[in-house]
Amino acid sequence: MSADKSKTLLLGVDLGGTDTKLGLVSDAGKILDQMKIPTRADKPARDVIERIAAALKKLLKRNRVQPADILGIGFGSPGPLSTKRGVVIDTPNLGWKNVPVRTWLRELIDLPMVLHNDANAAAYGEFWKGAGRGSEVMVLYTLGTGVGGGICLNNDLWVGPGENAAELGHMVINFNGPQCPCGNYGCLEAHASAKAVVRNALGEIAMGRETSLRKLKLEDVTAKRVFEAAKAGDKVAQRIFHRVGWALGLASGNLVNILNAEMFVFGGAMSGAWEFLYDAIVEGCRASILAMPISKIKFVRAQLGENAGIIGAAGLALKEFGA
Repeated sequence: MSADKSKTLLLGVDLGGTDTKLGLVSDAGKILDQMKIPTRADKPARDVIERIAAALKKLLKRNRVQPADILGIGFGSPGPLSTKRGVVIDTPNLGWKNVPVRTWLRELIDLPMVLHNDANAAAYGEFWKGAGRGSEVMVLYTLGTGVGGGICLNNDLWVGPGENAAELGHMVINFNGPQCPCGNYGCLEAHASAKAVVRNALGEIAMGRETSLRKLKLEDVTAKRVFEAAKAGDKVAQRIFHRVGWALGLASGNLVNILNAEMFVFGGAMSGAWEFLYDAIVEGCRASILAMPISKIKFVRAQLGENAGIIGAAGLALKEFGA
């Protein structure tokens, strides 16, 4: 598709289960204005898309920008989804099945739109304008309630022929490991998510370990509380995060062996425990890599924070409609 050089503005949408973030973004990747609205996932999917379209129009109006000045919309959504068809296939945390996001949005705001997985959009944001700039092969992990991710290589986002590549949280790293919410056993998500931290903490308490976490009611044990205990010097809490880091390092070593990935970026709420994760990530990766020196591999925290999804979605729109 030929570029319209007069159009230098883009819209980025980052759809979440609780909130949706929207931004007016320059073609240099700078957010010029943004807003956040409740997603209202309890409402029908069409209602959600209508509210997003209304918010985008409001964003344009308050910046005195005409739709004709916009090159395109990048839309990041939880998946699985089809970028080619512009359809969200099945998103459990929204309750959506076969929702034609692109068609509906085009009816409501007549602009070209590209749909991508939200974790992939965040990965492209970090690759384009964040911690992954200048890398040839970059992997992003999003660490939260679950583990998501994205892979960028050859200056592009890798989505694969099935359009849902880089489900990093569902790499099996231990066949004898705990069951993952996906149903399999030993997935990375079952070892390195906030839920995994809580499960491990409860297990340590049940075994009678000497830890400050025993002072808490069991329902009050959260990943944040475990992190606070680790910062206060609790050895059990620190070991829990070391195991998380080791699992991430082991998974990363597999990706080094497969892709020669040289940049690993870690985002999401759980990356806040970086001081307890970094050394273990390096150790786990060193134990599993074969033909690439550990000195050639970088492990860094994400730089764009909550804006990664907006910037990445806009960047993917630029890539789709500006080249």
